[in-house]
Amino acid sequence: MTQLGHRRTGVFWFNLVSTLVFPLAVQWAKRRQRKGLRQGRMLSPEEMRIARSMGVREAQRIRVIETDRIPLPGVGVLGLASRIAGFHGSDPWGMSLGYAVFIRNGWAGSRQELLAHEFVHTAQFERMGGMRPYLVQYLRECLTVGYSASPMEQEAVRLSLGVR
Repeated sequence: MTQLGHRRTGVFWFNLVSTLVFPLAVQWAKRRQRKGLRQGRMLSPEEMRIARSMGVREAQRIRVIETDRIPLPGVGVLGLASRIAGFHGSDPWGMSLGYAVFIRNGWAGSRQELLAHEFVHTAQFERMGGMRPYLVQYLRECLTVGYSASPMEQEAVRLSLGVR
């Protein structure tokens, strides 16, 4: 599909998602964040330094959840919407839901770089004022220009590249 075709399809899906599915996505993300904050571990001093260097203001609130599988909505309308957005195309290595940072076990690359990438998303969450505005922008970008072309993803890649 061409970039223009993807954009038109994405705008249609974003409008559908934002009116029908978005409240479900916000509820799901907030539930997952709460669960992650209860189960996760505090950052080490080195991870705290990395989080702050990525722009996180309240790094002490972050909890890291190390898991065998990153949680994604799997069933119903919300599961369908996450597939359309491209979140099920591959098994992600990390995901940030506010201050809950999920990291999948088995990452062979730089752990600091992966955490830094997720911490950039936490900083975006803080800058945007919480889960709802963060998810609206993130989903809008993923649905209209695609995950890898999303400015929020590009910012996370750019800022975390080479972090040690």
